[in-house]
Amino acid sequence: MKYTKIFPGRLVMYIILYIVNLVFFIFFHSYTFLAFLIIMTIAPPLSIASTIYVSRRLEFSLKCVMQSTRKYELSYLKVIVNNPTYMVSLDLKEALICENTFYQNKDTIILSMPVRLHSRYELDIPMKLSMSGNIRYRVEIVRLLDFLGFVEVRRKIDIKAETLVLPASEEEYKGSMSDISEGMTEVEETKKRGYDFSDVTDVREYIPGDKLMNIHWKLSAKRDVLMVKERESMSNEQMALFVSLDGYKENIESVVCLSYALVKRLIRENVVVRLIWWNEDLGEFECRRLLELEELDEAFADMYNVHIYENSEDVLRHFPGIFPELRAFVKVGYMEGEAGVEIRELM
Repeated sequence: MKYTKIFPGRLVMYIILYIVNLVFFIFFHSYTFLAFLIIMTIAPPLSIASTIYVSRRLEFSLKCVMQSTRKYELSYLKVIVNNPTYMVSLDLKEALICENTFYQNKDTIILSMPVRLHSRYELDIPMKLSMSGNIRYRVEIVRLLDFLGFVEVRRKIDIKAETLVLPASEEEYKGSMSDISEGMTEVEETKKRGYDFSDVTDVREYIPGDKLMNIHWKLSAKRDVLMVKERESMSNEQMALFVSLDGYKENIESVVCLSYALVKRLIRENVVVRLIWWNEDLGEFECRRLLELEELDEAFADMYNVHIYENSEDVLRHFPGIFPELRAFVKVGYMEGEAGVEIRELM
């Protein structure tokens, strides 16, 4: 959809200049003033028509130079405008929307760029972000001003780019590891009915012979087909760590960063970490068993896809029934005015 905005003030000033030039021509009968009259007569429709034509032919794209970055680190967003025509526009404005889909924060930046003659123009925008999460950039509307400034042609487009912002790499957990050692649980396999000490690795369609206890009921109801959780058995000592994603956005950010630093330190000390968080959309806990630092980044990328909820205590009431094998776990949450950790005993 394309539409225009007219600037009547500029149009009135142009008409006044046109009349003045016409008066001078009548009095002086000069060919110079006649040439000006001819140019001033054909210039406005030519300027408007060329701008409309250029707006239809322009090609736009967005590209994040880095697919993932970290807080406070410099990254770049590349905005590309390709003009295949031999016409120009002196003023192209793009409304760049920057959105953190995890925290639901949104801001808009107006970019002003030239449209050069039959060429490709690239603008590198430096970005240094103060909050982690999935960052989505998109442009929905571009505006071109005609050469004489009479009309602004607007065009709707849909270009997007995404990048992942992880907590800062220099953040370290400086607390005592002995304080959270009670969150370590020896997880053993068992054939006792109703107990399943394994991590969900994938979800697939039901195959005759699958156990009913592995059916993902909520997802099955949404897709109108039975879906089954594929599980990976495990038998070792590990640290169960629950990340509380409730409360104010600023508080959650400190909790996420503390969780990241703590898990990173545990992995470096060769501790297997069972990272757990609540998925409000699916109505269930999500778990990741982490052995390597690369797995840590992947787990947090998945965590940023969930929505913030109101109260983690309501969620934790279901914890013993979902994870009966755990005797204790570590909760990372916002408490007493700052992000902190506490041990929750289950049995």
